[in-house]
Amino acid sequence: MQVNLANFNEIHRPIYVLEEERLRHNLSLIKSVAERADMEIILAFKAYALWKTFPIFREYISSTTASSLSEAKLPMVGRKTAACVRSYAMDIPSVCVDTHVHRIANLMGLVHTKDPTETEFELMRITPKDRWNDINRYIVRHGQVVCLPNKHNCSKCSVRSMCDSCTIPY
Repeated sequence: MQVNLANFNEIHRPIYVLEEERLRHNLSLIKSVAERADMEIILAFKAYALWKTFPIFREYISSTTASSLSEAKLPMVGRKTAACVRSYAMDIPSVCVDTHVHRIANLMGLVHTKDPTETEFELMRITPKDRWNDINRYIVRHGQVVCLPNKHNCSKCSVRSMCDSCTIPY
């Protein structure tokens, strides 16, 4: 979008104005410093609204990350996907809550929540941060193999002694 800098009053919504030439100049300076120092620079985005500029940043800086879930948001990407990207791709502690995690965490009595977002925050509260990335992997697999939505295989469950819903003695 080209903006007439003399007449900003035509813009009726919040907007970021970015001069691409200056951005490219500053990024080339950062790239030059990284090359001369023989190091990799990882840029942490604080303004997720600038997501359309990511291809330009990628030309100059090979690694970027979002500094929080808010910055990881992109159009058509929800909390779970953003958390999974942070967890699996960036190894940043995040709790990815999908249907399986929400269902099983409530079924076992780990949480008593109404929706996945509430489950995410409750799991973050009760779980040490260094274990957040494990939650999705283990609970999803458990929900796909042992504790199926319509058939709970309690007799095959290795954590049934900790489950509020299990009716089989352990």
